[in-house]
Amino acid sequence: ALDALLAQHEEISEVYLVHLTLDDPRTRQALSRLQQEFFDDRYAGRRCRLRRVPILLAGAPLDDIRDERGAEATWQTVRNLIADLKADGRRLHLCLSGGRRMMALLAMSAAALLCDHQDRIWHMYTPDEVRRRASGGAVMHVTPAEGVQLIQTPLVPWGAYFPALRTLAQTSMQA
Repeated sequence: ALDALLAQHEEISEVYLVHLTLDDPRTRQALSRLQQEFFDDRYAGRRCRLRRVPILLAGAPLDDIRDERGAEATWQTVRNLIADLKADGRRLHLCLSGGRRMMALLAMSAAALLCDHQDRIWHMYTPDEVRRRASGGAVMHVTPAEGVQLIQTPLVPWGAYFPALRTLAQTSMQA
C-alpha cells in the first residue's frame, strides 16, 4: 500500500501499524520483516518512520477480539490514534487490509466520526496467487502488473458534518 501511495506522489512520513499481540509467531515474523523495510527510519530512500500501535486490554496486549471487551479495546485504540493524528492536523491514508475483519470495521466506524474530506480509506486488493507467493513476507513489493490494486473506499465523514458526533466519539463504543 505504501509503495502504491508513494507512486501516486503522496507525501508519507509516518506509517502506523495497529496490531494484536506479538505472541503469534506469524504476526511477530510479519512485523519483523516489515521493520526491516524501515531501517533507520527510512523507506525506499525517503524519511519515513514505522510506528507500532499495539491494542491493549487492561494494560496487556490483546491476542484476539473475542468479546465486547476486546472490541472496546480495539475501538479505543483506533479512535485515540485517529483523534490524535487529526488533532495534529494530519491528512490520513487508512489502509484496511490483512488482520482481523473486526479491526477494519471498528476503524471504519472511527474514521466516519473523526476523518474529513481530505482523508482517504484504502483497501489493498491482492490476487490469491500473489498472496500465496508473498506468504510469510517472502515478497514485500509487488507491481500493479501482478494484479495488486489500491482501491479507494468511500468515506462519509459524518463527524465533519455533525461535530457533535465527534464529541460522542470521545466516549465508549457502548455509548
